[in-house]
Amino acid sequence: MAAACGDKQTRLWDVASGRQLHSLDHGAPVSAVAFSPNGGLVATAGRDGKVRLWELPSGAPRPTCASGTGPTHENGHTCLAFSPDGQTLAVGGSGHTISVSLWDPSTGERRGDLADPDSLSTQGATLPKAPPVGEHGLAVNAVVFSPNGATLAAACSDGMIRLWDVLSGELRLTFSGHAGAVRRLAFAPDGRTLASLGDDNTINLWHLGTGQQLFTLATHADRLGGLEFSRDGRWLVAGLKSRDAHNLSSLLLWRAEPTGP
Repeated sequence: MAAACGDKQTRLWDVASGRQLHSLDHGAPVSAVAFSPNGGLVATAGRDGKVRLWELPSGAPRPTCASGTGPTHENGHTCLAFSPDGQTLAVGGSGHTISVSLWDPSTGERRGDLADPDSLSTQGATLPKAPPVGEHGLAVNAVVFSPNGATLAAACSDGMIRLWDVLSGELRLTFSGHAGAVRRLAFAPDGRTLASLGDDNTINLWHLGTGQQLFTLATHADRLGGLEFSRDGRWLVAGLKSRDAHNLSSLLLWRAEPTGP
């Protein structure tokens, strides 16, 4: 199943047949969409500060999460990710500090927050040529869980990548290697390597065991969107956007080298 959002509607298609299955009305312009790992739910985040859940394949609505921007996401929600077991939904947004809220998709109840309290004092200092976006200065552009669900990584508008221990809420690591906001993240299937894509159109690879930057991929491309490892972890794929549209026009592939123990 594939999804595309436009205005207030999220349209779902059957990939095999190309037939549209549903048009889900969020009630406000949609900024992010995420499917649960088992395909039984789809989540939509809107500019109204709400995250709505829908059952699949019926399209029936479920309890609403994040009903309002709240104290940590004053300027709305920007990205979504389900944990590998489907039991937690991570919601990133923009506000005074960098934070990600965690929700129970079965009940719509908030479980807690992962935050960097020091991000307020450092906002704008790292990247004077590429200031953070949003009314309050900071935004989380993408969130992704590690394959075992123990770690959550966030791509941030201040050029930093932040990684939290999901269970304890402790901020474990921070990476800085992009000359602009970080837009996309992808974990290798073995969970030892994290790839990041920034506004500088470079891709960095990080080793989570050592915290070291392994190397940088110079893409020589103007507009990249999307980032993912192949299922066997041997290839890293990014999408190349056409110059006159937001659609992806081609794919770029790199062979992912072993990262060691």
